[in-house]
Parts: sequence; C-alpha cells; structure tokens
Amino acid sequence: MIKIQSLLVILFSAFILGSANAESLISKNDNTNDSFDNNVLVAARIFEGGGTLTSQDRTLRDGSHYQTFDLVIRSPSVVTISLKSTEFDTYLILNNPQGQRIAENDDWQVGETDAKVTAYLPSAGTYKMLVAGYSTRSLGRYYMTASQDVVTDSDSFEVMKIMIRQMLNEDGMPDHLIGRIGPLHSVGNYALGSYSFLQGGGQALIKFQNGAMQIITASGGSLQDVEYLVQFGVPRSIAIELASGPDV
Repeated sequence: MIKIQSLLVILFSAFILGSANAESLISKNDNTNDSFDNNVLVAARIFEGGGTLTSQDRTLRDGSHYQTFDLVIRSPSVVTISLKSTEFDTYLILNNPQGQRIAENDDWQVGETDAKVTAYLPSAGTYKMLVAGYSTRSLGRYYMTASQDVVTDSDSFEVMKIMIRQMLNEDGMPDHLIGRIGPLHSVGNYALGSYSFLQGGGQALIKFQNGAMQIITASGGSLQDVEYLVQFGVPRSIAIELASGPDV
C-alpha cells in the first residue's frame, strides 16, 4: 500500500489557510529567542488542527478525495508534518509554488497508515499541502500537526543534520539524548544518513527532488536492505548501491 513517496512544509512566521471543509485549529509560536547551534531556531509548533475528508471533496487522478491548505514560506525552513487518522489510510502531498509535486508520503513506516513528512524547503513562496486518502474509500476525520526550524546554512549535509534532529525531536527524543548525526551516503537523488542516540542509532532515507529535500522514512536500525528501500520507491539499481555502500 505504498505509493511513490516524496513533503509537507511550513515556516515559523508562516500562516495557513484551510479549505472550506477543513475544521482547522491553528496555533503559532513566536518564540524567537531560543537558538539551536548557530544555524536554526528551536523547532516551533506552528500548526495543530483537524478536519474531515468527505465524498464531496475534490478528487485526484486516482479518484481519491483531498483537501488543500495554502502554506506561505518566507525563508528557508525544515518542517515536520504529521497526518494521522483512526478512520482511514492518510496520504500527504506537497506542491511547490510552481505547481510541481515535490513530496508525498503514504505510510511513514511499513505497516502503518499515518503519513509524516520531514522536509527542507529552500525558497520562499506559497506551497500547496494536500490532505488525501490512499484510496477512493479513504474518508473520515484526521488530525495534523506541523513544526518548523528556520535554516540559514544551505549546505546539504548541514540541512540533513537539522532534518534528522527535528525528526527525532518530533518523535519525543530531546536534544541531550541525540549523539552524532552523519555521515551521508548519496546515490543519484537518494541518500542514507546515520544518527546515534543514548541507547543505539539508526538511519534515515532522504530524497532530493525539484530543489527540496525530504526524509522518506527512518528506522532505529539499518536501512541498507534492497527490498526495504524498494518498498519506499527507491529504484532497484539505486537501492542496490545504497545497500552495498559503506555502513553509514
């Protein structure tokens, strides 16, 4: 049940406009005094709300229904969006200001039905976030949150480190338990990044697309398995190289 995956996104000073059917509750955090290293602000929760996907909503090409949110980005940022539902299999899509699909996610982990995106958006503009379901029968209530870090260093490795740290923070791991982040092993437009924490470590699968960068999935262990990578949309030839590359 996994489509090709690739982001939802937001900024600390951004605002969000919900579709007519979305029962959204927006909360913003304007705390600009907290600093994270020299590169970013501490991630701020900038969206928290829910809605109901119905058969009256617009449809994608595959017939699944969706609702749209405008997302105004005013400077480069890393964002994490979590879309959850106990009533249907969620699907998350992000289009850039030019209308190009720059990311999408169905199941954050194999066997799950919630969608999650941690991504880097390098430029300002109005992005389109699409809350959808996996199939035509995917309807019901959903709940969504978003957090954001402002980024001032555009180096790919530095951005990757911020993305992984934010992902771990959103999963409930505080900074003082996070150890080394890196190295990064890239093949084509995909990469594996490693990280360590107090009682172990893991890897994150990253994709570069249309100038953006997204964590597709992450695991508390190694992701260097060809079949596992293929399940998340990595072309087999690239998956073989990632799996046989250095143990990052």
